[in-house]
Amino acid sequence: MEGVNLLAQNINNYGIYGELVRAGFMTIYTKDIHNDNLMTHFQWLFNIFRDGIEREQVHAMKVNVVFEDNESVILSIFEYFMNIMFWKAPLSTNDRLTSRFFYWSENFTADDIKEYIDDNLLDIHRENYSNLDLNVIIDDTLELFKANDEFALYYFNTINNEDTLKLMNEDSIFYECTHTDFSNVPLQDVKNIGDQKTNIAIQRIKESNHSLADAFRAKEGINRKQYREYLINIGTVVDGEGGIYPTVINSSFANNGVRNIRDYYMESSKGRQALIISHKNVGTSGAFARILSLNNRDTFLNPNPEYSCRTKNLIPIYIKNEAILDIYKGRYYRFSERGIEYRISSNPIRDNKDLIGKTLLMRSPMTCESAVWGHGICRKCYGDLYFTNREINIGQMASELLSSLLTQRMLSAKHLLESRVITPEFQDIFYNYFGLNFNIIKIKEGIPQPDKYHIVIDCESIFSEDDNDNLSWNDYCTRFSIQLPDGTQHKISLQNEENLYLSKELLLKLDDKHLIDDNYYISFDEMKTDNLFLINMDNDELSKTLKGVTALLNKEESIKNLTKDQFITRLIEVVMDGGINIDAIHLEIILSNQIRKEIIEKEDVLEKPDWGIPNTKYSLITLNKALNANPSVTTTLQYQKFKTNIIDPLMYKKTAPSTMDLVFMEKPQEFTKMRPVRKKIKSDKETIYRPISFADTPD
Repeated sequence: MEGVNLLAQNINNYGIYGELVRAGFMTIYTKDIHNDNLMTHFQWLFNIFRDGIEREQVHAMKVNVVFEDNESVILSIFEYFMNIMFWKAPLSTNDRLTSRFFYWSENFTADDIKEYIDDNLLDIHRENYSNLDLNVIIDDTLELFKANDEFALYYFNTINNEDTLKLMNEDSIFYECTHTDFSNVPLQDVKNIGDQKTNIAIQRIKESNHSLADAFRAKEGINRKQYREYLINIGTVVDGEGGIYPTVINSSFANNGVRNIRDYYMESSKGRQALIISHKNVGTSGAFARILSLNNRDTFLNPNPEYSCRTKNLIPIYIKNEAILDIYKGRYYRFSERGIEYRISSNPIRDNKDLIGKTLLMRSPMTCESAVWGHGICRKCYGDLYFTNREINIGQMASELLSSLLTQRMLSAKHLLESRVITPEFQDIFYNYFGLNFNIIKIKEGIPQPDKYHIVIDCESIFSEDDNDNLSWNDYCTRFSIQLPDGTQHKISLQNEENLYLSKELLLKLDDKHLIDDNYYISFDEMKTDNLFLINMDNDELSKTLKGVTALLNKEESIKNLTKDQFITRLIEVVMDGGINIDAIHLEIILSNQIRKEIIEKEDVLEKPDWGIPNTKYSLITLNKALNANPSVTTTLQYQKFKTNIIDPLMYKKTAPSTMDLVFMEKPQEFTKMRPVRKKIKSDKETIYRPISFADTPD
């Protein structure tokens, strides 16, 4: 009763919400709430929480909210207070508080805040408010959430094992998840099954009164991977050499932990491995980030948001799933070359699911006609992110977004120690006669007439990995064959012909007795109970994503047979397979600077295709070539091969300015108001600059 009396004594501190304290229920009309009095409403409610946030009387309070479009909803005082904080954003732009601005979510997360601001502030006012004004509004809105820190001790949850034990006793599914036996699970499936069991266990926790329920609902304060190792299983462990140890730790830290010297060694070595791997990755990722930035930093946006270029070359993109759809948010597309232009919303998974399974013709920086003529990428080709990024160097931003995400993961111990086993794949016939015991290949049991089947190994295809022949599993081949009773032979190898290490038992059979015409023939009957080969279980380490990106951008053989449409599709696949989340627009900016007009003469490498011509011919070039043949002298000279480039005749045909040119100018502020115009230089002393005029764009 002490709390109730305190509320009654301070009734004057609650303003119009004194009625709510007295009756436990009241009606609020949002037409009466505006930017000038929002903070007063906020403070009145905050005073109620200060005096009795822990009291049942406050928990039971309800508010009937009537919006300006006559929609209404009954909320608890806490749900209403949450809306008051969110309404700071629309009220700052003088929007009417209709039901559009109502916020409710079963689980309040950081993603909820972002989605609300995107939908109810940026999508509406991105074009008519500056970035500075929008950021001030967002900052003022988020400032209100900090007030909740005053009640941190009330929100605080202790973590205890009693809740876990209680849930085990009450929930058989949760108990099963925490006592899963992984000893008979194929090595490549251990992580996936462990993750599935973890997800089920977490869902059971969220549906209970467990002390971790709120943390999992909010997606804050606890890491799923760490919780899997703590309660479900430790599982597979990386070996620091791009693979994993060929066994599983069949326990969790809460249930048995590391019980023997083998498990202890595997688990305790991870920290040192992360340091070694990250040290190796630093140089590689840094060098890639530098050249990527160097090649893309001169990309800019057309300053006129109303201008739309007349490109005749759209990029066909197949929307395979929600993940692909989401990276094209805010972009413009058509269903046919001369069709109506549509826009994908900023929340396409919610608003544009009907596009999944369709091929869209996208406006893209890769084929923007405005950029070709030196006026910058137009808004329609860049998408509505234009209004957010128009004051930013979009080329530098695209480069840093991709390279920083790659670098962050490559240098993060959390990610480096994540084991994602690449499932070994053989030809289909392999599985009819052989089986995998973890990473050891053996002949299947029960094959009739095993003496009629033979393993065939070319004697010239066997190599030693190390000169020390005393090492176990030292000799290897990359393929072998099986000969069936009818005499036909079938090749067996891993998908990329990785090494197949020969067992000692198999090596003993490679003698003159089994040698026929430079091939060893060993019958199944001789090896039916023995080990045959050992394979490395590769870990899908994140450095492989960087290797995939650099190979696609910087290897001639990777792009020589690609079209521009395949170029972007392949890059998106590589990035997404590596777990990198980045909008497609930034990848297209990067690729736009590696496309040239059809290269017939050496000078053509400086020119970009005229995208105003339907089906215009073009060439794809590597990142290295794009830097050596960059239209800007200062950019090329910063790359490499200074001595070679300075005397290259092609260097004297380069006339394009670079952002680095500002460093050498006496009055760079004059240049920043002007853009270069593509025009042939009349003499080696003449450089032409003038303000943008769209009349210069050819028909």
